Amino acid sequence: TVQLGDSTESLDYWSDEELLPSSSMSLRLNGGWIRLKSTNPVLDADLHINPIDGFLDGDKVVGVTEGVALFRDLKIGQRGKDFKIWFQSNVSSTGRALQVSELVKIDASIEYEVQGDLTIRDPGDLYGSAVSLHEGMLAVGAPGKQNPTPEIQVVTVHSESAIEEHEVQVIATSVNRDEAVISSQRFSTCADAGETIDGSFTLTYSIDGVYAFALPIELDSDVSADQLRSVLEHELNLAGLIATSKTINPSCESQNSWIWSITFLDSSDGVGVLETDGEHLIGNGAHISQAVPTRNVDMLRGSFRLENPFNGFISREIPYDASSSVVKDTIQEDLAISVLSVQAENMDSASAIPELGRR
Repeated sequence: TVQLGDSTESLDYWSDEELLPSSSMSLRLNGGWIRLKSTNPVLDADLHINPIDGFLDGDKVVGVTEGVALFRDLKIGQRGKDFKIWFQSNVSSTGRALQVSELVKIDASIEYEVQGDLTIRDPGDLYGSAVSLHEGMLAVGAPGKQNPTPEIQVVTVHSESAIEEHEVQVIATSVNRDEAVISSQRFSTCADAGETIDGSFTLTYSIDGVYAFALPIELDSDVSADQLRSVLEHELNLAGLIATSKTINPSCESQNSWIWSITFLDSSDGVGVLETDGEHLIGNGAHISQAVPTRNVDMLRGSFRLENPFNGFISREIPYDASSSVVKDTIQEDLAISVLSVQAENMDSASAIPELGRR
């Protein structure tokens, strides 16, 4: 942790080691400051840091002719994109120094780079001859050690198409239709112990309070399962969509007392209610129970979520019957995916309702 008044003669720093190293972002002050050391520091320090392992070598002192200093033998033996070189000239008449800086980029030779040494020479090393000329650029290798430079090639591949292709994804909900739309009810008859039930009873059928036919259906007190199914299919226009069964009522001690079960094989359009009336049953204590549901439809309901596997975003709860606009807004806002359009449709061809699947 750096505190006010801290000073150092040596500072380790981080460098970006890419093809062209850089240390320009090594120091991040975050609102602080570094100033030249003095009793009352007021002059900001030059915080530029050259790329690591870069140093200036060669003939670093030259004479000034008519105000011009020409350096012909400077070298920086390291690639980098933001080396800063300071030039200084002492003015004898004033006793002061003039300073100016220049940022330079050190890149590899376009074709090759050879660095030689006067005392340790590699075979075939042409000291001072590592030169490549390309249009208006002259690249000269610096003395040092032979460093072959790998060739870098960039291959660009493109294609052209007259048709813009969009990715299409399908999100679908579904159920086992045959099982989901089944509902069933049952009712029973009974009388006092030892009595034999005779006469008849009636059934009416309604969906959401609306009766499916005008008159009650009258049935014998011992109507068979097949007769009951045939009458209901005919009267309710549900041919092939009803199953029935008939068993002895074990909880009743009278004769001719029964339990009937009626199964509606497709209640996707609504679950009907059977209403019983035993006014015309004969026998002491003879009566018929109200129809009670024994199985309800199990169609789709509730909500679901979507997840973007690339960023881990998870959507809000989406209702099972959500509109296309709701799904589009949810994907764009919650999953950060751009969507051109969303189309929604119910999947069941017989009963086009979202409770039986939607995509």
